[in-house]
Amino acid sequence: MDANVLFSAAITPEGRTRAIFELADQSERRVTLLVTGYVLREARTNLERKSPSHLPELDALMEDVTIVGEPSARLVEQLAPLVPDPRDAPILAGAVAGEAQLLVTGNEKHFRELYGKEVRGVLVVSPRQALDLLTP
Repeated sequence: MDANVLFSAAITPEGRTRAIFELADQSERRVTLLVTGYVLREARTNLERKSPSHLPELDALMEDVTIVGEPSARLVEQLAPLVPDPRDAPILAGAVAGEAQLLVTGNEKHFRELYGKEVRGVLVVSPRQALDLLTP
């Protein structure tokens, strides 16, 4: 997941991003949510700046999230040309390195061109697309 998904789920008790977390919270664990430390730090920083009262909600949401290792600098560099903002390359690289099936991001500005496309085995999707794929 991208940091904006974590941020949105923390500040919005209902909606698409929170529904993604509910899929991971179910007893059958149909969905495993993955983030890198980079993504978590970005979400936390944005919450501290914009909505610090929601930090406890982020902590609660993280109970159902697996933190995966950071991608190599080489992988980040290789994937950087695919995203308009180089700060988003570690997010895409983290999904690839973490062997995610989906990269869920609400960052339309920087990922819209990749929505619905597969990058090294990772399908890039919006939260809406993720829910369509993950719910029966």
